[in-house]
Amino acid sequence: MIERLYCPDFSAVFDGKFANPFAFPLVDSLQWPLLVDMTMDAEAKELLSLKDERNHEVFYHRKITYAQWDIERTCSGFGHVLFQALYIDGGHRITNHHVIGNCIGVKGLASAIICPELKGNDVAYMNTNASVVAGVVFYPLFQAIDVAAPTFQTVMAYCDENRIPVKWDFYQHSIAKSATLQEWLPRILAMLARYKNVQFIFSGLDMFDIEAAAEKMKYYPRVWLEIDPRVMGGSHPAGFFSRVFALPGFINNCWDRVVIGSATPTLEASQLVRGLWEASEPLPFQLKCLVRTWLPRNALRVFKLPLDKVATEPDFSKVDRFQWKEASRTVVELKEYKQAIVDFEARIQSFSITQLLWIQPTVEKTWAAVRKDFPAAETGSLLIRTYHTTTSMIMNEHERGNYLQMHYDFAAKSRDDPTSDLHTVAAEENRADFNYPDHILASSVGDRSLTIPISEGKLDVGSRENAYVLVTFGPRGIKLKLRYTLYFK
Repeated sequence: MIERLYCPDFSAVFDGKFANPFAFPLVDSLQWPLLVDMTMDAEAKELLSLKDERNHEVFYHRKITYAQWDIERTCSGFGHVLFQALYIDGGHRITNHHVIGNCIGVKGLASAIICPELKGNDVAYMNTNASVVAGVVFYPLFQAIDVAAPTFQTVMAYCDENRIPVKWDFYQHSIAKSATLQEWLPRILAMLARYKNVQFIFSGLDMFDIEAAAEKMKYYPRVWLEIDPRVMGGSHPAGFFSRVFALPGFINNCWDRVVIGSATPTLEASQLVRGLWEASEPLPFQLKCLVRTWLPRNALRVFKLPLDKVATEPDFSKVDRFQWKEASRTVVELKEYKQAIVDFEARIQSFSITQLLWIQPTVEKTWAAVRKDFPAAETGSLLIRTYHTTTSMIMNEHERGNYLQMHYDFAAKSRDDPTSDLHTVAAEENRADFNYPDHILASSVGDRSLTIPISEGKLDVGSRENAYVLVTFGPRGIKLKLRYTLYFK
């Protein structure tokens, strides 16, 4: 809950539709469509009968019904799941047809990750089922994949054109294979240059390979990682997540490109979520918030999911939280030049207790409106001020890591205990007044106003300078004044 109460405005980091991640449910990025009361085709039955050299099931699965699956899904908090096709060989697999059928059977609660057959009909199949296909998966250890073959390149070109993510699943299913991630990694990374709109997701990796993938993620922004319990062995999910989180720089560099899948019904989704929350509890405040907010939701950003149908709260991308309008203008004829004063009123809405809001786009929009009406103005100034005692104006670098860390630093300070502060006495309005940390924070950082010079017809700001307003004691709506004072002949 704490990560929701102090949620940043992620429209300053991602696409505007993800401003409030809590408008969307958690997503399980890997489940197998093997529910006992739903139709199962011959290949899936053969897969479930496959034995290893110890005569154990190669593909273990719990025999659960749709009703039991739905209870597990609800308990875990997953509002949407991804059913994935599987390929061991031609006779042992979960077919695309089986996956699509089960997605339809669970009535919109699941989308499909299909496995291209590379026989020339994959694009037509994806087009036919475009409404439910969220991504594709390849199994390099089991499929005969020739990256130079026309059938493969046609599939990849389709994914590139339609921005469909490609998952590379390296899990061995207890069957020894000579190929490894290390052998395939150079070939996969080389494809990034050719298919510039495709996100690649590595899955089924053990701890050793996760560390190797994490190193590549630092330098390849379209490389993602899926963490799932298949590789955890004798480790509890909490222990496994803790090992992953302990990798130097892992959360800092990769928090926005990690998805988690439960491998249900082989394993239990509730245990995966439990492990994630337990492992994140000891983390620093900002990392804990990011992990709990985005690891179960990053799938929303990478897979082609029906966001309008899975959203559970208002979509802030459709609500203008940064409204502005011209309030007044005055033009004065002076002796040698003219002076224009143009005032704008901005109304801004925060949606968490403490939030650092990026207002640079609003500043630039109002400046464009002024510049259009007064193209001859070369000099002047812009004054931005706030009217609220628990807000503050700040100029700083708009780089997402910097922005997020500032936000969480401010949020942490606003959580200070005010019990012994005099401000906790009853206010004049006969109500408890316990927000002294918000007042002192707003008075300690930034300023009540910002002044930006206008020189040579431009806002005179540094290449990295951006304007923010820190809003505490929210959620709340605030008012800003933007006053342009211009001089021209």
